[in-house]
Order: sequence, then C-alpha cells, then structure tokens
Amino acid sequence: MNVSVSQIKCLRTCPRMYYFNYVHKLRPTVDPEYFSFGRAMHRLIEQSNRDPEATSEVPEDTLPSTMPYHLAALRILLQEHSSHWAENNRSISWGASEQPFDISIVNPATNRPMRNFTLRGRPDCAITLDNGTQALYELKTTSSDIDPTSKQGANVWTRLILDFQISVYLLAARRQLPTIQTVLYDVIRKPSPKPHIVPLTDENGLKIVLDAAGQRAINQRGGAFRQTASKEQGYVLQTRPETVEEYSIRIQEAISKDPTIWFRRSSISRTDQEIEDVASEILQAAHILRAAHHENRWPRHDHSCIGFTPCRWLPICLAGGWSPGDPIPEGFSITQEAAENGKEVQ
Repeated sequence: MNVSVSQIKCLRTCPRMYYFNYVHKLRPTVDPEYFSFGRAMHRLIEQSNRDPEATSEVPEDTLPSTMPYHLAALRILLQEHSSHWAENNRSISWGASEQPFDISIVNPATNRPMRNFTLRGRPDCAITLDNGTQALYELKTTSSDIDPTSKQGANVWTRLILDFQISVYLLAARRQLPTIQTVLYDVIRKPSPKPHIVPLTDENGLKIVLDAAGQRAINQRGGAFRQTASKEQGYVLQTRPETVEEYSIRIQEAISKDPTIWFRRSSISRTDQEIEDVASEILQAAHILRAAHHENRWPRHDHSCIGFTPCRWLPICLAGGWSPGDPIPEGFSITQEAAENGKEVQ
C-alpha cells in the first residue's frame, strides 16, 4: 500500500474522514475556492520563478468564472511576486518540479522496512542556493498576516516550522541526497477576494443619499445634495461593490506600497533527531492504518468537525453516516481524484 503525507495527515485528523476520502473515494463534487486558487498559484509561480522575464499573463479560464476577484488577485500577486523576488530567483538553480518519490517505511529502531507499505510524495522543487546549499522549495499561501513579529504571523510561522509535511519531504530527500538539509519556504499572503463597498455616485461624482421617502436628499442650507448618511434622520447612503478594475487598483497599490506584508521567504531545517522522530511517526501511522483496514474500524474525531472551516464530510456524519451500497449523498461523488486541502496554511 502506498501512503502519502496527505493521507497520514487526514488519518491523524479523523479516521472517519480517511475512510470516506481514501478507502471509498467518496469526495465533495465542488472544491473550495481556496483550493482552486492555490493550485493555480502554484503552477504560475513555479513558471515565474524559473523565468523572471516571462510574461505574467493569466488566462481568463485559469479560475472558474464565478471567481473574478480571485482571478484579479492572482494576476496581481503573480506580477508583484515575480518583481519582488526577481533578483533572488536568478541566484537560485531550479531543479525539476514535483518529482515524485516512493520510498520504504523504515523502523528507525531496527532499520528494517515495513512490509507492503511505502511512502510517496511530491515536493514542489529541489533547488541549489547561491552559496551552493542544496534545499527543497515549498510554496504556501495564506490569508493570515505573515509578519513573524506579529501574533498572527508568529502563529503562521510556528505552524510552518513544525510542519509534518516538510519533515517527511526532508526524510525522503536525504534518503536520495544526504546533502539536502533545509527547506526554503516561500509564503504568500492572499488579499481578501471580497470587494469593498463604495458609495454610489451620480454623473458629477456626488454621492447619492436618499431620504426616508426614497428621494434624493438635499441639505436644508444651500440646497446642495446631501453627502452623508444619518440613521437617526433616515438618510441612507447608496452603495455598490467595487468593480474588478477598482479592486485590482486597490490591491496593486497595497502590495506595491509594502511587498513584505505579502511576500516572505525563510529557510527551515531539521536535525537528525527530528528526522528520526518523523520516521517513527510515519511508522506509527502505517501501523494504525493497517489495523484500521484489518478491523474495518474508522472512529470519528469530533474535535475535528469544526475548525478554521467545517469538515467537508460533516454533512454525512450529521446525516447518520454512509456505508457502501447506500445512495451517494448529495454534493458528493465517487472519484479517483483525492479531495485534499492544497498547500494553504491557516
């Protein structure tokens, strides 16, 4: 049996989720927006990193048509990321992208491989830094602050420092190339895709304020059109969502003003002891997984049902569960494409 980092993380989060997702491949039919955004971002940033002079054009069909503000943000982030890291990227030798590995799961105490289990994965990229250091490159996106001196940013970087995924990737990389000792994290903060609400104006650029009768409000002094709302007096400012073009200008200006709010890179290493520890964690997960398959027991971890976002399989559990032979729940399908979370850190 092949197991991946995503499968192990899923099993640790909730065995019942693993049962639905990986045993019976019962998966949501619609990906969350951040997943579509993250996949597109990874593909485009990888191309841009290798060729800083390449065009940053993003085709209209890169994201679903229901995500116009996401698409605008993607275009701006790609352009600004390429500009911000252009000089740094030229000093890096970029290896092949997402080269898969498939290695044996070894007991670190006996150095013996586990039968019938292998570990697979697909790191973003292997790189060589300008000082000759060989490393792995990993791109992450987040909607959180990424300034390590802020409380929220410190939490983001703490999660990345402890990330199980890069421990596994370094374990696999060192099996093949022992000189790889570190991971270069490239973290991008995503702007909110929600448009701001702006005042509705007339042909002269004046704000439109209506009175309680729905008529254009006029100031008592001077007869000019009123420009402010008043809940007490019944004056309501008319508003609209900003256009995609207005959103793009606002986001472009915000990123250009201080790119470090949006883009950060940092190297993270693992000691030999940490690598041995993660080897033990992988072995333990494989044993748990083998026992779960053998006994067909997949307990539900109720603490995982509601987190930063609700579990995507929560509707099934709330409806009493699902077993093979039951009708496929609405909003789900049996598919070979794993429903994973992408590379987003919360």
